[in-house]
Amino acid sequence: MTLSRAVYGCLIAAGDEGLRVERQWIGMKPRDGRRGKAAPVESAAPRTLVQYAMRVSTPVQVKDIRADELFRYDPYVASARSPAVCCLPIRLQDEPAGILYLELPAASFPPDGRQLDALTVLAAQMLFYTRLSEAMREPSPRAEEDADEAEAGPIVPLTDREYEVLQLISQGLTNKEIAMRLGVTPGTVKVHTNNIFNKLNVNRRTQAIIQARKLRLLDL
Repeated sequence: MTLSRAVYGCLIAAGDEGLRVERQWIGMKPRDGRRGKAAPVESAAPRTLVQYAMRVSTPVQVKDIRADELFRYDPYVASARSPAVCCLPIRLQDEPAGILYLELPAASFPPDGRQLDALTVLAAQMLFYTRLSEAMREPSPRAEEDADEAEAGPIVPLTDREYEVLQLISQGLTNKEIAMRLGVTPGTVKVHTNNIFNKLNVNRRTQAIIQARKLRLLDL
């Protein structure tokens, strides 16, 4: 939260079960971690603003939410610590994944483009590792069936380039970021990623990382 200078913020995940608060901060101090029952979205952020930002899929910045015609009637607004707010949509694997909601002091509003980009990347990494952690805690329905196959390794070995891409995927990088790192196009990275999924018999990045760890394919 230091980067944003926000007086309050929260990270909201979007999933099959709807919106869920993953993290909350007051200033630089975390509040109400994921232990126990998560706080309802309505108590952590204005739901109307969050849903709007998810729908338009672009950063939404409001100088005074208490006076804004679209959002001022949201029940949360009366308890906001600052009227200047920012809502950043987060995407993972080119799919909507959640929202970073921030309440900013007037002196720090609006954040510049570089701040918005950096905050979006950091929030995406947090959501990525949260998903990975959850996936690792939940047993796979095919876990017992695939145990012997996992120990034996993929039937078709990864190429050197696929191995490089897998390492970068495990760091939470997007296809675009991996492409820039390797000096190739995002389309090429997507091809390598699909090949990795096929060889590891998975269909998601988090599953690929879990499988790769079982096979000891990732650098420690």
